[in-house]
Amino acid sequence: PPPGPPGPPPPPGGGPPPPPGGGGPPPPPGFGKVPTGPKPTVPMKNLMWNKIPPGAAKKTVFASMDWFKIDIPVQELELQFCKRVTEAKTGDSKEDKEKKPKKVSIVDPKRTQNVSIFLSKFKMDPQVVLKAINTLDESVLNIETTEALIAYLPTKEEITSIKEYLSGGGSLENLEVVERYFMLLNDIPKLKPRMSCFSFKLTFPEKMAELRPALLKIDKAVRDTQRKGKNFLKIIEIILAIGNFLNGGTPRGNCSGFSLSSLNKISDTRTSDNKSTLLHYLVQYVEQKQPEVLKWTKELNSVRHATKVQYSMLTTDLSLLKKNTVLIEKKIQSVVKAEGRTPDTFDKIMPPMIERYKKEIDELDKLYQKVNENYIKLAEKFGENHTTTPPEGFFGLIADFIHLFKKSRKEVKIQKAKVEKERKRKLQQEKKNRELERKRKQRQEQQAKGERDKEREIRRQLRRKERTEKKGDDDDEDNEPQDRDDKDDENGENVDTTDITDALTQLRSGKAFKRRRLRRQDTLRQQREKKMTTTTNLSNVFEQGKQSDGKRGK
Repeated sequence: PPPGPPGPPPPPGGGPPPPPGGGGPPPPPGFGKVPTGPKPTVPMKNLMWNKIPPGAAKKTVFASMDWFKIDIPVQELELQFCKRVTEAKTGDSKEDKEKKPKKVSIVDPKRTQNVSIFLSKFKMDPQVVLKAINTLDESVLNIETTEALIAYLPTKEEITSIKEYLSGGGSLENLEVVERYFMLLNDIPKLKPRMSCFSFKLTFPEKMAELRPALLKIDKAVRDTQRKGKNFLKIIEIILAIGNFLNGGTPRGNCSGFSLSSLNKISDTRTSDNKSTLLHYLVQYVEQKQPEVLKWTKELNSVRHATKVQYSMLTTDLSLLKKNTVLIEKKIQSVVKAEGRTPDTFDKIMPPMIERYKKEIDELDKLYQKVNENYIKLAEKFGENHTTTPPEGFFGLIADFIHLFKKSRKEVKIQKAKVEKERKRKLQQEKKNRELERKRKQRQEQQAKGERDKEREIRRQLRRKERTEKKGDDDDEDNEPQDRDDKDDENGENVDTTDITDALTQLRSGKAFKRRRLRRQDTLRQQREKKMTTTTNLSNVFEQGKQSDGKRGK
């Protein structure tokens, strides 16, 4: 082809000028010519990638790739990824495209993009939107859609620009979708006030559903504390008595009252052995002396719900809702009284709606005033400043003390169970020891009895031997009577006197040895028990020392 016009001169210090023909700059040195692969024969759908410049690609993994040597199924790719060209029913498609006028966009491109996204996101046709606005159709325009619609309403400047285009000979059909959508909305009189009123209609019930339950939670907590707080006041009275005793003779003593924040500091006062706190003692005292007072935690269960209400935010939202109700009422009147407007669904729905909402706001405001007045009285009754202590803070102190009281009561119950278990274990151990001692004594008695019986038997044999020696060899059994001991000797055994004496000596020695052994066992058992008692006392002293050191460290 003939060479093209010469390109512009290179900038100072720049590279060489491009070659004739308008081609691009040569590839960077060291990278070589960029290879090319097969090209499609039909228009294809493109892959939207970001190209790396050849100079930068030589430092990447792509520099060593021979992608152009890969056998690509060209026909298969063309079949699956070619652009579908739809021919027109009449005439040549290229000629029709040339004759078809290009769409005109007047609105700012970014604004056009946002409105197009809105229409496509909610899948709303402009005609459907127009009908829903006129009929106030809540099935089409929910809260989210209405807020987005208000955000993308046309401005006066945009409508003026579109009208200037149309008055200059432009056609509405040649405009883009957003411009045509704006012109449809422009046909609705008082569009922005109308949409504001409709948005208020949708959001008002939701706001009331938040404010009314929140006020009722505070109202119930106030009423329960006033009417069911007798046992709670009794707890405070007991705390005041115990505290004045502990603080007697100090500047903190002789106290006539304390703030609710002091309730959560009771657990900080520990006993002398650091094993429990003043709150544990309070729980034990109430359980022993006044167990009926323990139900105060259930009577004030509603205060924990009141702690979740942000009273300042509730007051702000209620004030804003009252203000918006007045503004919306004015906007409704302006829409209804607009000139050149035909009455529609808006006139049937909105005026009765705002009257109903005004009554609900008045009722809610009266409830707020009543709750606020009752809370001020309650806070003053407990010596709290209602301006610095909101309801959630006031009831939060009580709720925290309820939690600590319940926790301490569980701990006291667990400790009692441990003590009872230890008591039962000791009783069982004592019973076991008594049984062992009884069996031991029984065995000793049985052994002693056996030894005595054996000793008596040996003595009888000894006496029989002595009598036999006196009688001589011609002992006449018929003439000489037998005593009671001789009748037992039916076999007529001849016992040697020396053997009987040795047996008696061994028997006495064995009994003495057994007695010494039993005494030794008793001594060892007493030493073990004394050692265990000493170890336990040392462990307790060491534990108390550790706790005392930790307290001094704090």
